[in-house]
Amino acid sequence: MKKRNRISLPTRVAVLLLALLFAAGCATNPVTKKREFVLISEEDEIAIGKEQDPKVLEEFGQFDQAKWQDYVNQVGQKLAAVSHRPELIYRFKVVDSPDLNAFALPGGYIYVTRGLLATLNSEAELATVLGHEIGHVTARHAVEQMTKAQTYQVLSMIGSIFVPQIRQFGQLMDILFFGILMGYGRQAEFQSDQLGIEYAYKAGYDPKAAAGFLKTLKGMEKDAGKGGFEGFFASHPETLDRIKAAEQGAGKWLSGNGQKAPDKLTEGKGTSPGVRDNLIEGRDTYLARLDGLPYGPSPKEGVVTGNVFRHKELGLEVTFPEGWEVLNGKSAVLSKEPDPEQGEKPDHKSERNHFIQMTVDDLSKRYTPEEYARKYAGGKFKIRTGEAREVNGLKAYVGMGEGSHRKLGKIAIQYAFILKGDKVFHLIGFAPPGEFKEVEGKFLKTIESFRGLSREEAEKIKPTRIEIYEVKAGETLEAIVKAHAAKGQDVKEIAKLNGLDPQKPDLKAGQKIKLIVAV
Repeated sequence: MKKRNRISLPTRVAVLLLALLFAAGCATNPVTKKREFVLISEEDEIAIGKEQDPKVLEEFGQFDQAKWQDYVNQVGQKLAAVSHRPELIYRFKVVDSPDLNAFALPGGYIYVTRGLLATLNSEAELATVLGHEIGHVTARHAVEQMTKAQTYQVLSMIGSIFVPQIRQFGQLMDILFFGILMGYGRQAEFQSDQLGIEYAYKAGYDPKAAAGFLKTLKGMEKDAGKGGFEGFFASHPETLDRIKAAEQGAGKWLSGNGQKAPDKLTEGKGTSPGVRDNLIEGRDTYLARLDGLPYGPSPKEGVVTGNVFRHKELGLEVTFPEGWEVLNGKSAVLSKEPDPEQGEKPDHKSERNHFIQMTVDDLSKRYTPEEYARKYAGGKFKIRTGEAREVNGLKAYVGMGEGSHRKLGKIAIQYAFILKGDKVFHLIGFAPPGEFKEVEGKFLKTIESFRGLSREEAEKIKPTRIEIYEVKAGETLEAIVKAHAAKGQDVKEIAKLNGLDPQKPDLKAGQKIKLIVAV
């Protein structure tokens, strides 16, 4: 009897999976007009954005000033109308985060943070940022990434069929692929930069604003992208490369080498098609809108004034070492001794790896400070010494320990666990063992500064906000900040906020600048 050639079950399954993978076919990219392999339809794309939008708003909270929501939407809709996908319904939203960020969901959901609005210096800069995010939507960058993910999943299944040993690496492969999904990649980000410039120009804005904002961003890079979502500041090319490309892109449109401007927009008098007069920068009008905008973390997360942290709802105050940076996050307050300035080539050996971190935990049962300290430290660090004591009338357990840090390696620790009501506050100062003596006194002084606030003191805590100041003849930024800004504001940081050279912030009489003031 003749033996039949049978197709094995794994092969049949693999063929079926491949057929399903490619059944979706190709679609034309709205920007490049090229046929591309995608697995996500436009309807699915819109549905994904609609599903994820409430999660974004839950994470950040929507900024509760309607005038800003309306304004950002107004600018965004002008850009959307001249984009490659004007038929989509775009939704522009301001989220209540101090982070410097902007990001987009598939299907036309665009978000900017309150912190980003404070950093921009003109309406044209806002337009180029919104245009960048619209570019991610029009070029379907998220769809490309999701297609890669689905393709990977199917190919991974096929690999598991033919090589069963691959299955054990499935989780590792998922983790590795997650890294790919964290950003759109260099090429896509450059493309979105250029699309933002194009849309801004076609909507009547000065495209040079893109490079101007990127220069501001370059000076503030350490503050960018702290939020939980990847966006305008994440996985992007080097800022200097982006600045150069943005300058070239703006020059292309201003010289008439870009596509012709839409007929509904007023043509300029230049001889090249598409060259336009009366492009909007909108610096003064934008700064006027900024006046009074809350700056920094929400009061619900505490307020930092200089080196002092106060929290109204928790009723507490902590004073960190003079001159140290204080970063107020959602889950912790971190203070760090600044690194010394070393010019263009810093000596990494001179970095100051001295930190103080404060966190809070809700108690589920009654503990003495020592009981809690030993319970908490058990999985975190080794307690060497400790004593029960009071810190400004609050029961505490204070001592020294040692542990390890993923970046610093072995560290020496000064700790305090302080009970206040049904909460326990952790104050942890740490540094490399060889440098601990340098900062031990500062750690202890910070611990001893922890105190509860009276109701009257707590009610006086006010957030900081942006105030617009008009420069008078002969005034320097240093003098203005000293006389008018909130206590502890750094002149160089104010210069960066205004897009000025922090080393030499030149001012002119009549110029409007942003200051950070206490309400």
